[in-house]
Amino acid sequence: VMVAGWATEDGVAETIRSEYEKSGYLLDPHTAVGLRVYQDYRKKSEDHTYTVLASTASPFKFAQNVLLAIQGERYQNCDSWEALKILSDFTGWEIPNSLKGLREKQAQEVHRCSPGEITDYLLNVGRNTV
Repeated sequence: VMVAGWATEDGVAETIRSEYEKSGYLLDPHTAVGLRVYQDYRKKSEDHTYTVLASTASPFKFAQNVLLAIQGERYQNCDSWEALKILSDFTGWEIPNSLKGLREKQAQEVHRCSPGEITDYLLNVGRNTV
């Protein structure tokens, strides 16, 4: 069975919060959307087929949103870097290596182009002629 659905931002936050309170598992927002859609489907269809929900993102990648979901508005004004530390301290989970030290790394250049320029850009990017 393939089912599609969506969740509001409030619904995502509620799913993150309730799952963390219930099981101690910290969902990232993308996985929370999937779980919310599944829960809505299951409630509406009464389908109790065993289901696996695969999570591929770290909640630390979305630390501000996840922190707001589980701790509320008191962290509304913290920045991304503060949110990583607070989330780690709160959960006892270590910040993933891929995010540690990210603040100190040099930002990569981002090339912007119009849709009509994409093909030329992609063909030339490997040649360093862009």
